[in-house]
Amino acid sequence: MERIKDKESILLNRYIEGPLEVNTYLLADLDHPNNISAIIDPGGRGEDILDDIMKYDLKLKYIINTHGHIDHIAFNKFFKLQYGCEILVHEADAEWLNKKQDDFLFTLVAGEISPPPDRTFRDGEVLQIGGIELKVIHTPGHTPGSVCLQGDGYLFSGDTLFEGSIGRTDLPGGSYQDLMNSIHNRILTLGDDTAIYPGHGGYTTIGEEKESNPFLQL
Repeated sequence: MERIKDKESILLNRYIEGPLEVNTYLLADLDHPNNISAIIDPGGRGEDILDDIMKYDLKLKYIINTHGHIDHIAFNKFFKLQYGCEILVHEADAEWLNKKQDDFLFTLVAGEISPPPDRTFRDGEVLQIGGIELKVIHTPGHTPGSVCLQGDGYLFSGDTLFEGSIGRTDLPGGSYQDLMNSIHNRILTLGDDTAIYPGHGGYTTIGEEKESNPFLQL
């Protein structure tokens, strides 16, 4: 577990989960009377996640999936059954949630088939987590329903943009052209100091990726 945000009223922790090392994030408004929180891309159910939910007495309201690949949704069912939270995903990836997908990866991540989403979102929607607002930015390319989630000075980029790399487009529903359009027209237009919290790997910023990401220099 790693605490990211240093503002006392906001809890933002990262947990590296599962054999594919998914970055699972726990985001909470500690100033809210009910400590409203969300988990983003539950790739595991590590004891440190459960401990932090209990430690901060969090009310887990949402499971937010940045896209529908199995490594990012493997523990939707666990958290929904445990905490009664809603599963949210972009409408274009909704059908991916409650089916088995790739047999090998399904076995590897040791998760369960996700329940269907409780509701879907669209580009431009704002998700309210207590007093925290996350704006949905539709960024197709890795999958048709991939999204990034924009907070105050930071962006959960899912598998669209990584530190020094970009998301794969050779999987079902992938499109290199769509991915590059999403990155250039929807992500790089944000401020250079915007922190990027990706679905795998280390943190970065928009400015750093503009300067050094080899896939963006072509």
